[in-house]
Amino acid sequence: MKKQEALFLAMAAGTIAFAFAFIVPMLASSPVVWYYPLEHRWALEVKPTGLAMDFYGRLLQATAAWAAIVLITLPIARRVKTLSLRVVGLVTAWTVTAVLLVMLHYAWTLHFRRPIPEPIPTWYQPR
Repeated sequence: MKKQEALFLAMAAGTIAFAFAFIVPMLASSPVVWYYPLEHRWALEVKPTGLAMDFYGRLLQATAAWAAIVLITLPIARRVKTLSLRVVGLVTAWTVTAVLLVMLHYAWTLHFRRPIPEPIPTWYQPR
Protein backbone atom coordinates (compact mmCIF):
# COMPACT_ATOMS: atom_id res chain seq x y z
CA MET A 1 0.00 0.00 0.00
CA LYS A 2 1.16 3.52 -0.69
CA LYS A 3 2.14 5.79 2.17
CA GLN A 4 -0.69 8.14 1.28
CA GLU A 5 -3.31 5.39 1.53
CA ALA A 6 -1.98 4.22 4.90
CA LEU A 7 -1.94 7.80 6.14
CA PHE A 8 -5.51 8.25 4.93
CA LEU A 9 -6.69 5.20 6.86
CA ALA A 10 -4.84 6.27 10.00
CA MET A 11 -6.17 9.83 9.81
CA ALA A 12 -9.72 8.60 9.24
CA ALA A 13 -9.46 6.31 12.27
CA GLY A 14 -7.98 9.18 14.27
CA THR A 15 -10.80 11.49 13.22
CA ILE A 16 -13.41 8.98 14.36
CA ALA A 17 -11.59 8.59 17.68
CA PHE A 18 -11.37 12.38 18.06
CA ALA A 19 -15.08 12.81 17.44
CA PHE A 20 -16.18 10.18 19.94
CA ALA A 21 -13.60 11.13 22.58
CA PHE A 22 -14.95 14.68 22.38
CA ILE A 23 -18.40 13.60 23.63
CA VAL A 24 -17.43 10.77 25.99
CA PRO A 25 -17.49 13.00 29.11
CA MET A 26 -21.10 13.94 28.33
CA LEU A 27 -22.25 10.37 27.79
CA ALA A 28 -20.28 8.59 30.52
CA SER A 29 -20.07 11.34 33.15
CA SER A 30 -16.30 11.05 33.24
CA PRO A 31 -14.08 13.84 34.58
CA VAL A 32 -12.81 16.48 32.20
CA VAL A 33 -10.78 19.66 32.62
CA TRP A 34 -13.03 22.69 33.24
CA TYR A 35 -11.97 26.33 33.00
CA TYR A 36 -13.55 28.86 35.35
CA PRO A 37 -13.11 32.22 33.55
CA LEU A 38 -14.39 34.39 36.41
CA GLU A 39 -12.08 32.70 38.91
CA HIS A 40 -9.16 32.21 36.47
CA ARG A 41 -8.66 28.57 37.49
CA TRP A 42 -8.76 25.06 36.04
CA ALA A 43 -10.31 21.96 37.64
CA LEU A 44 -10.66 18.28 36.76
CA GLU A 45 -14.30 17.50 37.55
CA VAL A 46 -17.34 15.65 36.28
CA LYS A 47 -19.69 18.63 36.79
CA PRO A 48 -18.71 22.26 37.38
CA THR A 49 -19.40 24.01 40.66
CA GLY A 50 -19.89 27.41 39.03
CA LEU A 51 -19.71 29.12 35.66
CA ALA A 52 -17.21 27.01 33.70
CA MET A 53 -16.26 25.90 30.18
CA ASP A 54 -15.34 22.34 29.29
CA PHE A 55 -14.37 22.96 25.66
CA TYR A 56 -10.62 23.12 26.31
CA GLY A 57 -10.66 19.93 28.36
CA ARG A 58 -12.68 18.08 25.74
CA LEU A 59 -10.36 19.33 23.00
CA LEU A 60 -7.31 18.14 24.92
CA GLN A 61 -8.85 14.73 25.58
CA ALA A 62 -9.97 14.30 21.97
CA THR A 63 -6.58 15.35 20.61
CA ALA A 64 -4.86 12.79 22.83
CA ALA A 65 -7.24 10.09 21.56
CA TRP A 66 -6.59 11.16 17.95
CA ALA A 67 -2.82 10.99 18.39
CA ALA A 68 -2.94 7.59 20.09
CA ILE A 69 -5.15 6.04 17.40
CA VAL A 70 -3.11 7.50 14.52
CA LEU A 71 0.13 6.21 16.05
CA ILE A 72 -1.39 2.75 16.52
CA THR A 73 -3.19 2.55 13.17
CA LEU A 74 -0.45 3.86 10.88
CA PRO A 75 1.93 0.87 11.22
CA ILE A 76 -0.99 -1.54 10.89
CA ALA A 77 -2.29 0.20 7.76
CA ARG A 78 1.16 0.06 6.15
CA ARG A 79 1.08 -3.75 6.35
CA VAL A 80 -2.06 -4.00 4.22
CA LYS A 81 -1.16 -5.04 0.68
CA THR A 82 -3.88 -3.37 -1.38
CA LEU A 83 -6.71 -0.99 -0.69
CA SER A 84 -9.84 -1.21 -2.82
CA LEU A 85 -11.91 1.78 -3.83
CA ARG A 86 -14.83 0.32 -1.88
CA VAL A 87 -12.83 0.32 1.37
CA VAL A 88 -11.82 3.93 0.79
CA GLY A 89 -15.47 4.86 0.29
CA LEU A 90 -16.57 2.98 3.42
CA VAL A 91 -13.86 4.54 5.57
CA THR A 92 -14.78 7.99 4.27
CA ALA A 93 -18.48 7.37 4.94
CA TRP A 94 -17.78 6.16 8.50
CA THR A 95 -15.64 9.20 9.19
CA VAL A 96 -18.16 11.69 7.86
CA THR A 97 -21.03 9.95 9.69
CA ALA A 98 -19.16 9.92 13.01
CA VAL A 99 -18.24 13.59 12.75
CA LEU A 100 -21.78 14.65 11.80
CA LEU A 101 -23.37 12.59 14.60
CA VAL A 102 -21.03 14.04 17.20
CA MET A 103 -21.56 17.59 15.92
CA LEU A 104 -25.32 17.12 16.06
CA HIS A 105 -25.20 15.69 19.59
CA TYR A 106 -22.92 18.43 20.89
CA ALA A 107 -25.02 21.19 19.30
CA TRP A 108 -28.19 19.67 20.74
CA THR A 109 -26.64 19.50 24.21
CA LEU A 110 -25.32 23.06 24.06
CA HIS A 111 -28.68 24.38 22.93
CA PHE A 112 -30.39 23.13 26.10
CA ARG A 113 -27.54 23.82 28.56
CA ARG A 114 -28.35 26.45 31.17
CA PRO A 115 -25.31 27.95 32.93
CA ILE A 116 -25.47 28.45 36.69
CA PRO A 117 -25.15 32.19 37.39
CA GLU A 118 -22.71 33.47 39.97
CA PRO A 119 -24.38 35.07 42.98
CA ILE A 120 -24.28 38.85 43.23
CA PRO A 121 -21.47 39.91 45.60
CA THR A 122 -22.59 41.26 48.97
CA TRP A 123 -20.64 44.49 48.41
CA TYR A 124 -22.52 45.38 45.22
CA GLN A 125 -24.71 48.50 45.44
CA PRO A 126 -27.06 49.22 42.50
CA ARG A 127 -26.99 52.79 41.17
